[in-house]
Amino acid sequence: MDFLKFYSVCIVILPMCWAQENVREQHSHATERHSLYYVYMALSKAVSAPGIFEFTAMGLLDDRKIDYYNSVDKVKIPQQDWMKDKLPQDYWEKGTQSRKSKEQWFKVNVNILMERMRQNTSDLHTLMWRHGCEANRMADGSFQFVKGVDEYSYDGMDFLSFDDNSMQWVAPVSAALQTKRKWDGVPILNQYTKGYLEKECVEWLDKFIKYGEQQLVQQLTVHPPKLHLFVKTGVFPDTYKLTCMATGFYPKDMKISILKDGWSVEEGHMKDVLPNGDGTHQISLSMDVKSDINHYGCKVTHSSLQNPIVAMWTEVGTPSSAYSTVTAGNQPVSDSRPKSGSPRPTDWLLVTVLVVMFQVVITW
Repeated sequence: MDFLKFYSVCIVILPMCWAQENVREQHSHATERHSLYYVYMALSKAVSAPGIFEFTAMGLLDDRKIDYYNSVDKVKIPQQDWMKDKLPQDYWEKGTQSRKSKEQWFKVNVNILMERMRQNTSDLHTLMWRHGCEANRMADGSFQFVKGVDEYSYDGMDFLSFDDNSMQWVAPVSAALQTKRKWDGVPILNQYTKGYLEKECVEWLDKFIKYGEQQLVQQLTVHPPKLHLFVKTGVFPDTYKLTCMATGFYPKDMKISILKDGWSVEEGHMKDVLPNGDGTHQISLSMDVKSDINHYGCKVTHSSLQNPIVAMWTEVGTPSSAYSTVTAGNQPVSDSRPKSGSPRPTDWLLVTVLVVMFQVVITW
């Protein structure tokens, strides 16, 4: 999982165990693969951008948004009719209280991490969490656990993840070692995390699939991507960060590349594709450059397009400390938009992870 900071949107959820791909292949013909993930994202301060909140959380069932919460409305709401019909009001009330607690937990810990890393509080920082599970639905209707994910990222970098086999936290950066030692020192937390991923999460996945089976089996028609280009002044003098984002496309297969003078110099990968929560997908690709941005463009190829979309950064305008943008491509998705009054699909920065019960108690 390789995340960019806020204005780059989100780019990557890296599968934790490549070995699970062999399991996927072995079962692909005899079983159905289903997934349930919860995604949380917190910013260190408010930003003046529509649809972007200091704290956001959502549930995703097979890449479709099933619930949503943000720090302005402060209520957990269903995003599927069957969720509203099948689950009692008490479920939503308790869910709202849980999300409010997580919001406060994230606020405290973003500040802890900024202080630990001696970062400027005037800059924007992000803490993201994704947790959940994937399971195969067997011929008899039962669900068999395949993998669990519990991961954090901070400011666009892997920060902390849970190893389900060893029941230990993995810290890929030195700044996370203090947190790893603290959490590994609470065995009940790691036991609960493993139990949640392998059992409780799969039980909820089973229940949700059965609740929404009729709607979930309906397949999306092909949707073309819409392309957005972003540019921001870089950290060093005379440098720029270019970000290309394609969103709203279905099916998932997509090719995206950054061009220089017509030649590909950076390419995206399928592992970088993220769900939008409405059945469509998004992917972002970024690159730091030193030369004139007028030489650079972005190209996307998708089965919905007769010809690839190519957009040039010359159309963006003069870079500044904030991102400037240009939009290109086809019309937005028409038959999978959220209902009136509901939040937009996740053309925002996603993703990463912990587990429910101990979040408010255990800090970084």
